[in-house]
Amino acid sequence: MPVLRVLIIVMLCHFFAYGMYSSQLPVFLSDTFIWNGLPFGPKALSYLLMADGVINIFVQLFLLGWVSQYFSERKLIILIFALLCTGFLTAGIATTIPVLVFAIVCISIADALAKPTYLAALSVHVSPARQGIVIGTAQALIAIADFISPVLGGLVLGYALYGVWIGIAISVAIIGLVTAMILPFKKFSANSETRNRIM
Repeated sequence: MPVLRVLIIVMLCHFFAYGMYSSQLPVFLSDTFIWNGLPFGPKALSYLLMADGVINIFVQLFLLGWVSQYFSERKLIILIFALLCTGFLTAGIATTIPVLVFAIVCISIADALAKPTYLAALSVHVSPARQGIVIGTAQALIAIADFISPVLGGLVLGYALYGVWIGIAISVAIIGLVTAMILPFKKFSANSETRNRIM
């Protein structure tokens, strides 16, 4: 199915780009960012992780159901990638706490929207008899992306190529964004059952 192939490509782009970002963000910030006159350390990172968790809960419980009522799957996926691109770019140039927080909020919202949205989209386009196989295959491919992206990110940052690192993440996210634009318009409901299956 062409739509199914597009969805798989979109998912791979998302999780590869997010894996590049999330796996190396602590290294990037500790090398380049100053928090209260000191290099970005574990305490500051814990605040970011806590904020990411709070945003994830808020999006899953409140925002996702509301957004899915008004957005087609294509528009929602485009929104996810637009937030990712904005967040990655902002994180790469952030020199102040407010700018960094804005980047984290954009990326956290995008990632929280992503998994339930992708699962719901797969469920819409795949017959019930094939959903297990298709979703299992998609998760296996995502696991491969989750493995490769930190390795590549670590290799790039090992040479202190910060611009290349964030550039790769943004480029892959842009590929996902462009690919998502060819998805058909279709509304779906990312209901509680779908959220429970992905969480």
